[in-house]
Amino acid sequence: MKTLSVNESNDIFTKNGLLVIADGVEALRQQCTQIMSTVRGEMQYAIDRGIPYYQTLWTGSPNVLAFEAAARDALLSLAGVTGIDSFSARLQDNVLTYSVSINTIYGATVINGNV
Repeated sequence: MKTLSVNESNDIFTKNGLLVIADGVEALRQQCTQIMSTVRGEMQYAIDRGIPYYQTLWTGSPNVLAFEAAARDALLSLAGVTGIDSFSARLQDNVLTYSVSINTIYGATVINGNV
């Protein structure tokens, strides 16, 4: 697997005037990070992809377990993801922080984020 590499701001970038390409486990890690930041319904041609943030966290009382279940489903739907070793999510001061250990066909990787 190959994809355009992105930096911490999720922007593509160049090195020596050339676009940087991510492959293998790094490409799949980037794809996992991006699916975790995608709100379900925001992609015009794939409205069923992403995380249902409105239903699980942003409306009413946050449901961290429902968020985790939706996130696991979204991650496992990606080609190349073979399993999830661990998933931890914590809600503190209106910020949900998560860490996921993911198995892929290229090896293991970890993604971290907050909402």
